Amino acid sequence: MEIALSKSNILEARMDEVYKLRENLMSKEDHESRVTIAYTLIEKIKELEKKYIQEKEYEKFFKLSEKIFDIFKPLLQKFESQNPILNQIDSLLSNIRCKKSSMILELIQVAMDKINEKKYEEAVNTLELISSGDNDKNYLFYTAYCLGEMGQVDKALETYKEYVKLNLDPSAFYNIAKIYESKQNFDKSLQYYDFSIRYYFQENHDLCLALIGKINVYIKSERFSEARTLINFLLDFIPDDADPWVTKGTLYFYENDYSEAIRCYDKALEIKKGEPEIWAKKGVALRRTNKYSEAIRCYDKALEIKSDYAYALNAKAWLKTYSKNKNDFKEALDLVDRSLYLQPHSSNALDTKGIILYKLGRYDESIEYFDKAIDENEVDADFWLHKSMALEASGQLEKSEQYKKQARLRKSCSVS
Repeated sequence: MEIALSKSNILEARMDEVYKLRENLMSKEDHESRVTIAYTLIEKIKELEKKYIQEKEYEKFFKLSEKIFDIFKPLLQKFESQNPILNQIDSLLSNIRCKKSSMILELIQVAMDKINEKKYEEAVNTLELISSGDNDKNYLFYTAYCLGEMGQVDKALETYKEYVKLNLDPSAFYNIAKIYESKQNFDKSLQYYDFSIRYYFQENHDLCLALIGKINVYIKSERFSEARTLINFLLDFIPDDADPWVTKGTLYFYENDYSEAIRCYDKALEIKKGEPEIWAKKGVALRRTNKYSEAIRCYDKALEIKSDYAYALNAKAWLKTYSKNKNDFKEALDLVDRSLYLQPHSSNALDTKGIILYKLGRYDESIEYFDKAIDENEVDADFWLHKSMALEASGQLEKSEQYKKQARLRKSCSVS
């Protein structure tokens, strides 16, 4: 730490030298003295720039790049337009601009590599280095994404909002809409989907995704006729795209018409057979029609395509909880643990693990997981009901009744 502080002090001292040289130059009246000091100033800045880069003092380099224009601006009027020193200054400023852009791109690539490796905290630390140099604040977009993946949803939302104040980026509006959708704040979600649609208008595929996001909110808020109108509009224009068929299947699913939902998922699979998400959705619809073996085949197909598909792992684990064979519970526990390793903040997977532990008679452990599920999503009535079952089984009857009341309250709120 002492060495790092020592280096920092040396660098700060050199920055002070730059300012002193500038003030000295400004005070000189004769041309020759000004030129001599200007050349010295340029060399000092080059030396300082090189030192910052060598020592990986990224933030100091970015601050230097910002200050450098302020340093030279008052000097330019001291020289006549044809003076060779102006070319030297232009060259220096251009060089620093290029190095700054290159450094930002390099750090963003390092952060992207960390994101691809799911090392989100390391990615955020790398992106923080860019904060003082990225005038467009593009690093905020990636920071918000990482925070969302780390389960810090409120911080992610705040960061995306800070980003869109500076950049009308439809992808950011889309991600904000998804966060509000996950919070079941459907009015806010629709508002941001509309922003996303407005700014996506030039790109057909992304526009389709934003429209589908809006349709899904209509479905979840039970505005089925509006959802159907928008889906049919999309299918008129892009009948050979799988996504609208999947969304139409979701609409039928929410309307409890599982046969029609399966038909739509099959139509989507004709177009996009290798899409694990569609196989998983078909599996859920088959489960609702009590076709458990067919549903498991769909989940297996999804996992064959994508072995680390957390949703399918959890869905298969959930289905195994219906079994009377305790060996199936052990398999279910393994499946849900794999799902939670991939998505540790998934409320549904936490609830599934609670159900499995409950069925294995491990009531105290199951209560712990129901608590975690409720912490992640306190709106879902089923989580409260499941905890009440575990409390009752462990003899905590009074507390069990309290959680049943909370479950009924949430059920009634969701209906209204």
